[in-house]
Amino acid sequence: MSRIAVSLFAASSLVCTSAFVVPTSPSRVPVKHAIPLRLRGGDEPKASLLTNAGAGILAASGALGWVAPDFSLGKYGIAADASATAMMRSAGLWQLCAGAVLLAGKRGTKFASGFGLLASALTTLMNIPNADTIGREKPSQVFGAAVLALLGKLTLDGRIAPMVASYVHLLIGGLIYLTPVSTAKLYQITSPMSSAGHSLLASYGGLIALIGVYVGGLARGLTQPQAFAALFLSNGLLALKFALSEAKSLGAPIMGPLVWSLVSSVLGGLALK
Repeated sequence: MSRIAVSLFAASSLVCTSAFVVPTSPSRVPVKHAIPLRLRGGDEPKASLLTNAGAGILAASGALGWVAPDFSLGKYGIAADASATAMMRSAGLWQLCAGAVLLAGKRGTKFASGFGLLASALTTLMNIPNADTIGREKPSQVFGAAVLALLGKLTLDGRIAPMVASYVHLLIGGLIYLTPVSTAKLYQITSPMSSAGHSLLASYGGLIALIGVYVGGLARGLTQPQAFAALFLSNGLLALKFALSEAKSLGAPIMGPLVWSLVSSVLGGLALK
């Protein structure tokens, strides 16, 4: 099964790469550059402050989930078990990654996309010891990290288009989010997976997809605050969906995810003011 995971990851990455390779030879066809949309009343200091605040919130939440996963589960009213603890740690790690990519967006589209892929490669490697606690196989993780790092380097060198980073994150994160049970089987996780474990696995897939939303927005010509808004408004929707459709079945109160949805929506709305 690990060979299947490796093959799927390689195929998706190669398809994305081949579709968006930037020619190395100069083209004689004039290129019309899209004019980025401007924010009404937006100013750089305000946008920078908001980005720092959003990244800080993600980093604080992520650090807590990584360092004290059972405490974080308790705050959401979710019973801790081996799979839930491991998945909460993974989600925390990907929140830290998303916060770092948010800050990278200040330095432009190409840097944010390349940095996002490299940060995701590092996050994948850092998560291996945590994944060991539930018996996940290692080959696909190591191979995936290597492919992400290679794509990140090629993006920073200008050899492939920044949009590749968006498609890679959206594809991988979206598949995990939509198919957590199948993903757990694909990962060959040997420990029993609880409903909370599967739900949190989907959550960290959603976080990976959010990185794709952010760098994709930048690559499509959105300003940095607009891409920021797209990430947090999307995060708000994911949190709202969890509150309304999953919290009850996990025995968790809906207040926690509703507050997270509200905070995310307010941050997204402020970026569009």
